Amino acid sequence: MLGLALFVGQPGLLTIVLGQWALLLMSAVAAMVLAVRVGRARRAGFAALALLAKPQLFVWTALGLGIAALSDVRYKRFVIFALVIGGALVVASWLAYPDWFGAWSADIPARRTGRSAVLLSAFGQLFGMPGRVLAVALIGGGLLLASRFVPGSDPWLAIWLALSSAGAIYSWSYDHVLLFVPLVIAAGVLAAAGRERAAQRLAIGGALTFLLVSPAFYALGVWRHDETFSIAVPVAFFVAIAWSLWPYRRGALIRDRPAQQVQTA
Repeated sequence: MLGLALFVGQPGLLTIVLGQWALLLMSAVAAMVLAVRVGRARRAGFAALALLAKPQLFVWTALGLGIAALSDVRYKRFVIFALVIGGALVVASWLAYPDWFGAWSADIPARRTGRSAVLLSAFGQLFGMPGRVLAVALIGGGLLLASRFVPGSDPWLAIWLALSSAGAIYSWSYDHVLLFVPLVIAAGVLAAAGRERAAQRLAIGGALTFLLVSPAFYALGVWRHDETFSIAVPVAFFVAIAWSLWPYRRGALIRDRPAQQVQTA
């Protein structure tokens, strides 16, 4: 179901048709997660360089990884290495093309963020300025929920990666391909905890969302010439993942042994 959804579902298919980078970014995130988990800081750091192609999609991912680095040596080594090589790349590009940031800031914030598939745009269109304030409050609530999990654990990764898509500052529906990574991680947590049916429901529900719900929102976007409301998809993923993994949050009273092993692996 997930393989079908990846290449036939609306986000993956649109990525291929438009020649976007979402599939490459999804692969880079997956490689980064796998490398960090086994302590390969350099490999994870080089994979993270790909995220600089669209940093607006990974604001909360970066925050989540940074918080995990405070208590987990694997993440600390990775974050330090990624900052060094990423910073060097940014400085080198700035020296080679000193006007790139001015061109970017003149184009993206002013003309595109107001109509992209993000909470700020959707709530702004529905409720005006109060809606934008509400969107910021909802993202803040998402940050509080995400902070309830054990830093560096698999549930932590799943929730922060999902939050990055749900709370992105600039995104389009093809970027929802990135949701495959937290979806698979969350399903893996449930399966490792002995909750195979819950894992299946989450994975199949996510796949069906890409296959059936995402095309409906995209059709609405084509009709409106504005796909702002496609943000409902990553928000729904975040809610579903947070709900499924809530028993494995930090300090939860009900937590079985396999779940503990997943969190500390």
